[in-house]
Amino acid sequence: MSAGPREIILVRRTVRRPWTELSMAAGLAGLVLIQASWEGVLSVFGQLPDLVLVLLVVWAVRSRRNAVLWAAIGAGLLADVLGGTVPGSQSAALMLAVAPAVTWRFVLFGSTLAWAVCAVAAGTAIYYLVFGALLSLQGLTVAAESALAAGAYAVLLNCLLAAAAHWISDLVIGYLWPRSNRLRSRRQFGGIRR
Repeated sequence: MSAGPREIILVRRTVRRPWTELSMAAGLAGLVLIQASWEGVLSVFGQLPDLVLVLLVVWAVRSRRNAVLWAAIGAGLLADVLGGTVPGSQSAALMLAVAPAVTWRFVLFGSTLAWAVCAVAAGTAIYYLVFGALLSLQGLTVAAESALAAGAYAVLLNCLLAAAAHWISDLVIGYLWPRSNRLRSRRQFGGIRR
């Protein structure tokens, strides 16, 4: 297929940066360790912020890869081992919590602050519902009223953390990739046409 004089054929060039995935995986493992070991220290008004969940959902909003789902499974298994829960329960809850941000990112908004906060709110609600259901299936008693109250408070707390995480990721992306490079890559990917 040849392009006419006024047509431009855009080819998406994918630059593999393995150091970004490796650094995110190492940071995620460190965050799981911090969240598991400093549980009493990190609590805000009695609620432990879900730092791992917020990082995974903001990463899913900012990224264009489905590797975030595999990172959610790995982080959940590590959290299961460190937390003493049944292996697979937190990884299933994290994977299902991150899935809307991964699947809806192209359809809705892109990488905006409002979308990151909405995705974290939906992900937190899904995480608490799935994890509570999995705990009750394992024979543990879960008080529904207190679990819903804790889940609602966790949604608010994680939304505040999502705004901070999105702002920090904007700073990091702006530092690593200057604005001229980001505009050029948008032109290459078909976002801006002349």
